[in-house]
Amino acid sequence: MKKGDRVEINAPGTAWHGFTGTISHHPVQVNSVQILLDHGSGRYCWYRMAQLLPEAAIDRLADLGRFLPTPSDVGRGVVYTPYPGAQTEDGVITSINDDYVFVRYQSQHPSARGQATKREDLRWLAS
Repeated sequence: MKKGDRVEINAPGTAWHGFTGTISHHPVQVNSVQILLDHGSGRYCWYRMAQLLPEAAIDRLADLGRFLPTPSDVGRGVVYTPYPGAQTEDGVITSINDDYVFVRYQSQHPSARGQATKREDLRWLAS
């Protein structure tokens, strides 16, 4: 990520979760960047790069129906699509960290811990 990139803050439980903004300065720290939030206040804040979604992911998430899981979503069904037009695979969220959603897919043994999957490749399983 670089200065001028549009991002969304993906930090559940924080005041700015779900807000979008623009990286306002070249990253001066290895893991954090400063963002100018788009909510009218002109407020700057610092966020860990792992808590930011780049604009391409924001656009794709909007298309897929906002996939922003939190720890309370463990056990919820998801659909994995690695690229447009690919065969999908259903699974269940087993855990979440800053970088990945861990999913136990239907093809795996029921005791499997789950495979690390990029958020942008997942969407909610229709109920």
